[in-house]
Amino acid sequence: MNRSRYRAHPLVLRCVQVRRVEDITPRMRRVTVGGPQLGEFTRDGMTFPAFDAPMFDDHVKLIFAPGGDIADAVPHQSENGIDWRPSEHRETRDYTPHHHDPAALEVSFDFVVHTSDRHAGGPAEAWARSAQPGDDLWFVGPKASTIIPDDVDEMILIGDETAVPAIDRFFTERPVDGPARAIITISDYRARQDILTRTGDSVTWVLAEPGDRDAFTAAVASVPAPRGVGYVWAAAESRALLALRRHVNRDWGIPKSHSDITGYWHIRDDHGVDAVAEADTSTSPAEIGSPVPWLATRAALKLGLLDAVAAGPRDRGELADSLNVAAAQIDPVINVLLDVAVLRLDGDKVAVGEYGERLVDDDHAREEFDSLYADQVLALAGLADAVTARRSAWEHSTDTTLRRHVASAADRYDELVDEADGLTFLMPALARLPLWRGYSDISIGGPAALVVADGLRDGGVKASMRIVEEAEPLSALRRADSQGDKDFGEEWTRTDVMVLASACEHRTDDEVIGHLRELVEIADSLILVESTEPDALNTRATEMALVHLGAVGVPPRTQVDIERLTTAAGWSIVTSTPLGWGVDCIELTPTES
Repeated sequence: MNRSRYRAHPLVLRCVQVRRVEDITPRMRRVTVGGPQLGEFTRDGMTFPAFDAPMFDDHVKLIFAPGGDIADAVPHQSENGIDWRPSEHRETRDYTPHHHDPAALEVSFDFVVHTSDRHAGGPAEAWARSAQPGDDLWFVGPKASTIIPDDVDEMILIGDETAVPAIDRFFTERPVDGPARAIITISDYRARQDILTRTGDSVTWVLAEPGDRDAFTAAVASVPAPRGVGYVWAAAESRALLALRRHVNRDWGIPKSHSDITGYWHIRDDHGVDAVAEADTSTSPAEIGSPVPWLATRAALKLGLLDAVAAGPRDRGELADSLNVAAAQIDPVINVLLDVAVLRLDGDKVAVGEYGERLVDDDHAREEFDSLYADQVLALAGLADAVTARRSAWEHSTDTTLRRHVASAADRYDELVDEADGLTFLMPALARLPLWRGYSDISIGGPAALVVADGLRDGGVKASMRIVEEAEPLSALRRADSQGDKDFGEEWTRTDVMVLASACEHRTDDEVIGHLRELVEIADSLILVESTEPDALNTRATEMALVHLGAVGVPPRTQVDIERLTTAAGWSIVTSTPLGWGVDCIELTPTES
């Protein structure tokens, strides 16, 4: 995620009521909701800003509780943000507001009716089918709005029926000057809508079944490349977008800064359809699979095997030569990957399989196998011996700590910086805290240092700011500074306040204490921005907790753990304020002698 491409908004939980329900087409139902919580409102003594969704593709998270109590499903709201707590019945779905009327305190959402059986769709479709005036709807968001670069000459918008509300809103509100072209696949020509265009615009409707990858790809391939500097926005079934990403980035040469391609829904294994949401949280026992396909996929990515066949099928011998390996060494890897659809056979040649396409075109998918996180997963092989020796699995397998590893190589620290970008959405809450009013000079360290600096600046904090880290981490942070307006330094010097942002997560307990002790000598105030409890929407939290244990020798730290470490380092907690998603802002002062 590129921070410069998003403007974060305060995270607010709202309850609204259905006002009108109308069928726009035989496959699209519009539900208009409204109520005082779309304006500025007060709940539990806290005042929240009015709802705002300024961009055409903003999305909110609708909250449902099929078969359960909605009170158990909604997140906890604090003055600064929200925290998702565990819930047995919660289901959430992301939807784009089609129209927002601040004066009438109304917002409308369009729901695609995929199925004829009212019980066969997902919770959002089921709710829309039965919605009646007066029904409640709970939602959170939007958390951020996309910022389209100023140099765009032409917009190209691509999507299926689920993208129609956002595309229609784009043409109505025109957030970008210049011509725009839209290509929309629909399963029935009755799904077409009147879209407001002007001279130079075009809207092309293509008949195709929902999720038909070949038809979707063919429709896009027939479109000429953008004229001048283009920006491509696309939303459709997740897998149908895989080839599109490759076409946009490689064939059209559109950089990632000028494209936004998002999976809006996916085809379920039972051949049903549903909006994109969190992974299945079923607690039924699952067969423990072999780690061999994971290791084979990791090897294929590191060797460049998948990239080598991405351009087209390759003969095995030719492929081995291009990778500078022996055919006998690569054949077992290929055979395993054929079994799991990472690769496929095209006659006698090796080609990219269905799952392999995702790995080729989606950087996040690759990170599961070829990243710092994947290296931490691999270190778990020595977990049993490591815990017996009272060391982290990472240190047991590498003879160094994770912190020393990332501090010695900027490209490894890069990955921590990228991961920290997720905190962007919490920055409005951080910047609103009154503690910043007393500071004129702020030094910031940690992987999220840039996120915090930009967030405070965007939130109106006027203090001067300096990014401080060791040499290699500082190099990574310099490269990631898209705004190019930061002051950087390798040494902590006395300042009004020091901020450590996500700086503890990749350190052992001893390293955290040591780092904080260094700062107690030169700072009168220290602020930590750290996760202190799991985010219940993260369905991989349990798995990631084990990876964290392997990486630094302890599970993810709680508020109690943070207090223990800071006390040992000579600090006392003054305030601790939740920002949302389990992340706290913790204000510290040196403990009196």
